[in-house]
Amino acid sequence: MNNITDNNYNEWVDRFLNAETSMDEERALYAYFSQRHLPPEAEKYRRMFGWYDSIRQSDNKETNRKSYNPPIRVLPLKLWQWAGAAAVIAILITVGLSMRSHRYDDAYAYSGSYIIRDGEKITDLEIVLPEIELAERKIEMRLASFNNEFDSFDERFNTSMTSDLDMDNPNVRNIVETTLKY
Repeated sequence: MNNITDNNYNEWVDRFLNAETSMDEERALYAYFSQRHLPPEAEKYRRMFGWYDSIRQSDNKETNRKSYNPPIRVLPLKLWQWAGAAAVIAILITVGLSMRSHRYDDAYAYSGSYIIRDGEKITDLEIVLPEIELAERKIEMRLASFNNEFDSFDERFNTSMTSDLDMDNPNVRNIVETTLKY
């Protein structure tokens, strides 16, 4: 295939899409699809090849810009600058270690844990940990419920104990409040 024409452009496009074209052939495709007049069925490829051509052109511009590398002058660091850099690195390491995932800690804390499901012992922590966390949430909900009931009972008890007493008397009030604190 030497020339791209209105009759054979489909073959060239197929080769391009199958990555069977050389750089020169691709440049020829870009030139063909940048023509002013194309067959109507070839118009659908114009934007695609225009886009590829613009990438190639921008790569060439960047390559030309990168060709000049001015010399880099490195200034020697003073002792206090080295100490500052070391301090920053130490702080970053400390913060990084404190922010690390606690998943490893969970794995260490729960190693050896298992559940029995359908008569089969499962020790895979990926399966066991969610079950443990679910059980912990259920226990926390129960404890919260018990705490609410206890607080309610405590209030009723205090009310019933103080209802028969003369709470307007400061001495009685002081004794009752001191006793009910504990």
